Amino acid sequence: MDVTSLLAALIVTGPQAVTFANAIKPIIDRKCVSCHVSGGLAPFPLQTYAQVAKRANLCLRMMLIRSMPPHYATPGEGEFVPGGGPISDEEGVQLQRWVQDGAPEGEPTTPIETVPIKSWRLGPPDAVLTLPKFADVPEEGRPYWQATVIPLGSYSGRKLRGFDIVVDQPKVLRSAVVAVARPGLLGTKRAREGFQTGGSLDLDAKTYLGSWAPGYPAWELPKGVSMTLSGDAIVVQFLVIPRGKAESGEFKIGLYFSHGMSDTEGLWTTLSEEEFAIPAPGSLVLSPKGQLPPASQVIAVYPEARFFCTSVRLWSGDKELFATRKWEPYWQGVYRYSNPLAFPEGAGLRSEFNFDNDIHMGRNEGRRPRPIMAGYRERDELCRIHVLYSRTR
Repeated sequence: MDVTSLLAALIVTGPQAVTFANAIKPIIDRKCVSCHVSGGLAPFPLQTYAQVAKRANLCLRMMLIRSMPPHYATPGEGEFVPGGGPISDEEGVQLQRWVQDGAPEGEPTTPIETVPIKSWRLGPPDAVLTLPKFADVPEEGRPYWQATVIPLGSYSGRKLRGFDIVVDQPKVLRSAVVAVARPGLLGTKRAREGFQTGGSLDLDAKTYLGSWAPGYPAWELPKGVSMTLSGDAIVVQFLVIPRGKAESGEFKIGLYFSHGMSDTEGLWTTLSEEEFAIPAPGSLVLSPKGQLPPASQVIAVYPEARFFCTSVRLWSGDKELFATRKWEPYWQGVYRYSNPLAFPEGAGLRSEFNFDNDIHMGRNEGRRPRPIMAGYRERDELCRIHVLYSRTR
């Protein structure tokens, strides 16, 4: 068909109708079903046409105001695993058209196959680590961060290619960051009993490994990349959400080892400002900078800030690698790219952290602001972004 005939056909038939089958189901499967599944984290499933059509207006509203999916960061380059992220403008238009047209079904569809939330998503692990004693979650209180130290034993020195976590109560232990513990932490009272943190492992982490959250893919490094467990223990920091009753904090972590003799090592570099103060009232912009070696590829980024941060951005030269529409400390973690990003020769890393300390921000809660200092406590602030990379030659 020539161009004239194609245009004539489009004028006669108009744009293709937006149906659940051809447009909406792919969006829901990619960005909603990991949590909105029977027995999952969300309050209702969105696996079938009937389930989505019943809540079409609610889905549209929550997605257009960017409340769902709860993913506030976007990659300027490439795409984050699992390929979801915030809803795009194009997807928003499709949802609007679908609802306005009466939510047509189109061709019959089959629900996407899902993995049970309490199963190992990378298959049987090479090793499973547990603790004999677990911290129970209290009935009341606001969310907090709890850290647990687990001995590695004979697994110390192995090359890690991925990990997954299975928790007893996925609505209570909502996310986790995993790291190799600093030397000397194992054997201390803090390690034996567990300890609360201010939202960062700070000096208790020797090397970060990755992060986990129910409803998101298990942590896995790109093929040919691994990280050495160069310590005697790992430390796991969970975000804990009390729900009005005492509940179990039990979990187990599955490790997956690499057997590739020619693997490259996953390495971290950190851009940070460790000494600063946010005036009261007032705002502050910080721009930590860094550099990667030549012939590098970026695998993931891990920003750290607390309650007075409003946004974080990261660039490689003129290319934006990471940006937050807003900063939410309860939804932080390691953002991994679906495919590693080649790092331009000679390009530097630069970041931008915006902080705001007015009466409505952070933990001020209507009280008169006071100066906010950099520090390790939850009431302090952080300005760090870690970049995971590997060498390509």
